[in-house]
Amino acid sequence: MYERIVAAAFLAKNPSEAPIFLEHSNYQRGQIWNRVIEVLPEIAKQYPEECIREMLQAYEEAKSKLKATICSKCHQPISQESWTRRSLDTMAEKTDINFKAAYHYCYLIPTFHSHATAWGIDARLRETESGAMAFKESTEADARQAVLYAHGMILRLLTLEDKFFALGLGSEIEKRMEAFQTIWSHAPESDR
Repeated sequence: MYERIVAAAFLAKNPSEAPIFLEHSNYQRGQIWNRVIEVLPEIAKQYPEECIREMLQAYEEAKSKLKATICSKCHQPISQESWTRRSLDTMAEKTDINFKAAYHYCYLIPTFHSHATAWGIDARLRETESGAMAFKESTEADARQAVLYAHGMILRLLTLEDKFFALGLGSEIEKRMEAFQTIWSHAPESDR
């Protein structure tokens, strides 16, 4: 959720980047197609050759627009797989200081938990009295903090959409912001 909200905020502030973001879909579609064909080549028979040709042409065009540089140390090519070379924390910083402040909790930590990382495994283990390792349950404080950040991110997204699309929902969103403050000001200090 955080990554999508930051990308939306970044694109709203940098509309010239939107066509690049959208065109990257052609690159991703081609990547998926090529992986599927590797495993299930017979699936190509289910699609008209013209559609496949057009999709692969759009993929090659999008791929050719990705920036590539040469590493100054090893002189190997460094290819770009993303639609932008900006890191997510840089995009967050360029859009909203609150997004930058939430980067570690809303993106890094969840990413380390969802991907195969030693940190993610270590964070979910505890040593028992006998010295064995056991699974460490999430605490209620962990869950409340996750909901707090998610709640805040959703309100920021609504604010962004209201301004960008001129929806006229400012007063309604302001009421929700006030409710957010009331709700979370009563939360234990460890949740904030």
